[in-house]
Amino acid sequence: MSARGALRFTLRARFLVLIGIVTVPALAMILLTAAGQRNATMRAVEADSLRVARLASREHAREISAGRELLASLGSIPGAAEDSAGKCPAFFSPLLRGFPHFANLGILTDTGRVTCSVAPVPHPVDMSQTPAFQRAVHSQTVESGDYQIGLIVQRPVLVLAYAVRDASGGVQRVLAVALELGWVGKFARQD
Repeated sequence: MSARGALRFTLRARFLVLIGIVTVPALAMILLTAAGQRNATMRAVEADSLRVARLASREHAREISAGRELLASLGSIPGAAEDSAGKCPAFFSPLLRGFPHFANLGILTDTGRVTCSVAPVPHPVDMSQTPAFQRAVHSQTVESGDYQIGLIVQRPVLVLAYAVRDASGGVQRVLAVALELGWVGKFARQD
């Protein structure tokens, strides 16, 4: 290489080093800023998700409380838990319409057979093995079951049940309400 070639290489190398010195800090600043914005966005998404989860949890607790109050109230009304030849009391259907997050309201025998259901029953339904029924017949309070696909409505529900007892404490009937769970997805999409 000639002296001129070495000088050119040296100038070229110096120029490249100078470009690197100017570019690297700018690139580092861009990357740091992007990482900071990403972290801030992630924190905001986490905070929003937590807020929606808390709101949904409070709403679900209110629905469960309303279901418990409804069943306890119905259980205290003389004759409210009696079905008439497989027909629900006349006020059940309008009552259910007043609770849009409830999928069904019904009466079961002391053995778990559904004798009354506001929602149409496509076939005989036995709820004796459901957790809500089993807990209710051994309790003096409204009991909840597990989240499940409803045996009658065929949608995700949480069943609450309350055993109506005779004077000696024996189970006469079991009142049940199915809380609709589809609202949770709608709730999350609304926000």
